[in-house]
Amino acid sequence: MLKVTTNKTAQKVLFSIDYLGNSQELYFKGSRLNTASLGDAAFCAFLPIAMKKGLGLSIDRPVSKQLAMNSQTIQGIYSTWFNDMAAVDIKLKQHSAAKRGSKVASFFSCGIDSLDTLLSHFEEIDYLVYVEGYDVWPHEKSYLKFMRQKIREAAKLYKKDVIFITTNLHLELDTHIRWGDQYHGAALATAAHLLPVDIGKVYIPSTFTYSSLLPWGSHPILDPLWSSGSLQIVHDGAAKSRAEKILKVYSDSMGIAPNIVRVCLGDRTTGRHNCSECEKCARTMLVIDLLNFKNKAKTFNFKKHKNFQALIDEIGDLPMELLRTGETIQFFRNGQATYDSDKLAVLESKFQDMTKTGFSSTYYDTFEKFIPTDLIYRTKLSDCIKDVSVRHKDNAIDKTKKMKGIIDSSKSVAIKLYSSQNIVRLKHVKKLFKKHQD
Repeated sequence: MLKVTTNKTAQKVLFSIDYLGNSQELYFKGSRLNTASLGDAAFCAFLPIAMKKGLGLSIDRPVSKQLAMNSQTIQGIYSTWFNDMAAVDIKLKQHSAAKRGSKVASFFSCGIDSLDTLLSHFEEIDYLVYVEGYDVWPHEKSYLKFMRQKIREAAKLYKKDVIFITTNLHLELDTHIRWGDQYHGAALATAAHLLPVDIGKVYIPSTFTYSSLLPWGSHPILDPLWSSGSLQIVHDGAAKSRAEKILKVYSDSMGIAPNIVRVCLGDRTTGRHNCSECEKCARTMLVIDLLNFKNKAKTFNFKKHKNFQALIDEIGDLPMELLRTGETIQFFRNGQATYDSDKLAVLESKFQDMTKTGFSSTYYDTFEKFIPTDLIYRTKLSDCIKDVSVRHKDNAIDKTKKMKGIIDSSKSVAIKLYSSQNIVRLKHVKKLFKKHQD
C-alpha cells in the first residue's frame, strides 16, 4: 500500500508517502495555496505512482466525488497505454468539492503552446501559473530567478496576475515514473488543485494535435478527468498544429510574444532564452524561417546555422519529430499562411527521407526503461544516447551488451553535467548507474 499523509503550514503543503518500508516527503510552496483541496491534489499526484509500483493507494484526506468517480477511467487509460502500469485498489474518503470562484488560470512557461493558449483565451484568462521545479530544478536558484523575471515581465505586459508555485515533486519522483509520457499532466493537475480558491478553471496547453495523439502525460482525454466538482481542468490547443501556433505567437498584435518565446532551457549559466541548437529550437526556428519572421525572433540565434538545410539537419528521427514535420508541411500546403516555397521543398525532401529510413521506436522505448528518465529529459543526453543506439543497431548484438554500451557511453557525460549543475542529484545518478550495470 502507498499511504499518503498531508500537512500544511501558512505557505507550504507537505505530502508524505510511505511504501514498502520506504518514505519520501514532497512539498509545494506558494502564497494563497488552497489547502481545502489537499485530497484532490494528493490523488492526482500519487495515483500514477501507485499504478507504476503496483501498490494500493490510501490518502488521509477526502477526495471530491467527481475525481473518485473518474478514478476507474483514469486507471483504464493508463493501464491500456502502458504495460508497466496496472490498476490498483484505492481507499478514498469522498466529499463534495469545496466551492471555488470564477477566475481562470493557465499554466505558462513562455513556450509556444502556453503563449498560444494565452493569446487564444486572452480576455478570459486572469492568472498565469509557473511551477518552479517542473522544468527547472528548485535548487537552480540563478536560473529560476531568470525565469521569474521573464514571466513577471510577460504578466506585466499582458496585464495578467502571476502565480509562482515551488515544488520538489519532479525531483523526488523522477526515478519512479517517466515524466514526459506518463506523469507531467497529473503533476500539473496536482498544482491546479492547490491554486487559490478564487480560481475555478485551469488551462493546460496541449503538446500534440488531435491528428497525432499518442500516449502522453498531458492528453485531451486524460487531463479533464483530473477535474473536481468545482475545478475544471481544460486541455487546450490540440486542434492547432505547432506551425499554426507559431504563426499566432509571431503575429501577436501587441508585439509582446516574440520577445519572450522560450522553447528550451537554453544555457543555464548565462540565462539565455534558447540554445538555438537542440531539436526543440530547430523545429521552432524552421517554421519561423518559413514564415519569414526571423527578424521578429529575437530569442533565437539563427547565425548558429549556415543555412536552412543546416537547420533542418538538427531535426531528429523520433516518432514525434516525424509527426510534427508532416503536420508542418500539411499546414503550409493547405495555404494557411504565406511561406517560402523553396525552403518548404527542402523540408519536404527531409520528410521523404525520414519516412524512407523510418525510425525505431523500439530503441526509444528501450532507453526509457534502462536509463533514468532524469538523464534523458534533464541533461539533454538524447543525442548521445541515440548515436550510441545506432552504433549498436545490429540485431545480432545481445540486448545486455547493447544496453551496457548505451549506459557506458552516457555515464561520463551525465556525471559531468550533474556535478556542475545538479549537485543534489549526483548521488542518485551514481546509484542508478551502478544498479543498471550490476
